[in-house]
Amino acid sequence: WGADNLGYPCLAEVEAAPPTAELEPITDSHRQTDEEDMGMSYDELTIFGRLRKVARCGPVSMYRKLRHEWAGVHTPKVVAEKVKKF
Repeated sequence: WGADNLGYPCLAEVEAAPPTAELEPITDSHRQTDEEDMGMSYDELTIFGRLRKVARCGPVSMYRKLRHEWAGVHTPKVVAEKVKKF
């Protein structure tokens, strides 16, 4: 909004930038992003948060639900690793 309506085009660049903690220097060959550091996407974190806080799932019930929901996307081993990380 600020880029379009207030004449600050640099704000569009900031909005388009991937989320990062910027703890490592960004170079041509290396770009740090939050999703790479966490090992899961923000969409996956949203699902984990809803299962944990809204559905009141613990690790085992989260794994059981996600194993079926993500059957075509992740192997059961990957689902287990993501649940353990969360």
